[in-house]
Amino acid sequence: MPRMCCVPLCSSNYRSQGGPTVTTFAFPKNVDRRELWLKCIPRENFVPGNSAAVCIKHFKEEYIVREVSATRDDGTILVVRRDRPKLSEDAYPSIFEDTSKTCNRRKKLPIRRGRGTTTKNEEDVIDEPPPSTPPKTEPTLIDMEISTPSPPEKQIEREKSDTEQTPKLLEPDVTIQEETTQGGASAVVTCDGGRVYKTVLHTGQALYSCERCPALFTSYFHLEEHERVHPGPRPAPVPPQRRTKAAKAKEAAAALECPVCQERLASAAALRAHRRSHAGGGGAKRHCCDACGKCFARASKLRVHQRVHTNERPFACDTCGARFTQRGNLNIHRRTHSGERPFRCDACGAAFMQPAHLKVHRRRHTGERPYRCALCAAAFSQMTSLVLHRRTHTGERPFPCNACTLAFNSRGDLKVHQRRHTGERPYACGLCPATFSHQGTLNVHKRRHAGKRPFLCEACGVAFITLSELKTHKRRHTGEQPYRCEVCGAAFTQVGSLNTHRRRHNVTPATP
Repeated sequence: MPRMCCVPLCSSNYRSQGGPTVTTFAFPKNVDRRELWLKCIPRENFVPGNSAAVCIKHFKEEYIVREVSATRDDGTILVVRRDRPKLSEDAYPSIFEDTSKTCNRRKKLPIRRGRGTTTKNEEDVIDEPPPSTPPKTEPTLIDMEISTPSPPEKQIEREKSDTEQTPKLLEPDVTIQEETTQGGASAVVTCDGGRVYKTVLHTGQALYSCERCPALFTSYFHLEEHERVHPGPRPAPVPPQRRTKAAKAKEAAAALECPVCQERLASAAALRAHRRSHAGGGGAKRHCCDACGKCFARASKLRVHQRVHTNERPFACDTCGARFTQRGNLNIHRRTHSGERPFRCDACGAAFMQPAHLKVHRRRHTGERPYRCALCAAAFSQMTSLVLHRRTHTGERPFPCNACTLAFNSRGDLKVHQRRHTGERPYACGLCPATFSHQGTLNVHKRRHAGKRPFLCEACGVAFITLSELKTHKRRHTGEQPYRCEVCGAAFTQVGSLNTHRRRHNVTPATP
């Protein structure tokens, strides 16, 4: 449980107030600094215990250390943001709310006995409890009688005659002042008709206010007792508003919202980890791999990454024996055996094994393509498609085949190509004995059995089985010929026609 702030009128980390947790600092162990803190805090006769603390709101920003720096071997400076701020050696609390009402000396309270009367000595003050009386730990209402000098007999007779001539109740005068009690808590003192109500206010305590005078009370019962001193019918007191469970849940959700991108996280730890992704400089990713130099924001991510170099796969499937570097990947793999697809699209009913696949699929309905190529106008719905597209500009083919000289720009294309050398065709049609080396080819084959042609040309109305056939057909309407021979400059609409033409020049056919 976080420590509560001991400064009067401060509600940091009090359960009754709710809200996010505020950083607090314990009193310094150094005697001189400890005495300085006690002099600065407007709380009389306060003896801090082991759990006493002051929140960060009462310190100037110049005294708060939020970052730590270190010098690397190459001379550069690494700056890391601290998860929990600390104070500098010369820090002391100096920011307080309403310090005029929470001073260390007692305020003198003039006692008024009603309209047109004064007391004998206006310098009288309310005496504090004797030292032998233990301080009360809960908010209490102390009803104590103030001894005032008796008026002369003539004055009593004059007041009596005035009352008989004017038969009506005069509303008593009410004055409110504040003082500091022996325990350091602020107190509201209400005087009406010669009686004093002294209400001790602890931080965060709800107040009931009188609608006829500025009197304040900590309980509904005491407010009803006070209403009797006013003439006429009593209005219904309005109790203080209490926060509902929905309001508390809304405040808790707002406390776990990223201030940069407004993403909501499930816990405070997840929010701290997420905020590191927005942090700049070397502090964002300070855990670097010794083998490849790749850096991560958390040490746990680095340990998972290092399994790529060590070939460690500690998580094994009980059904087929496949092994994985992360438990999450194993859980996703198990769904291939159980057929479970818990993530379903609301628009078309398509189901997926992973939430990321559902997120990409929904972009087909919305038309969203957030990933754009910087070299051309092409846009894509997922980052992997953009990475593959960039390799068409750079000519990069990082996945070579061990059996031949061909190379591919993706690992999946290489895996499908290697089945040509091994003869593996794991995808079989259930309607005929045909088998295929790629799942996409099997899906196209099934459309031929069903007679489905989902891709329709908007210009002439001709339908096609595959999207690539529709794109090739549209080039007849637009006249586009993107495949050009580098020897003679001839252009073609299909890569197959270009390869047939290249054989005339004895040039190796291009890979689609």
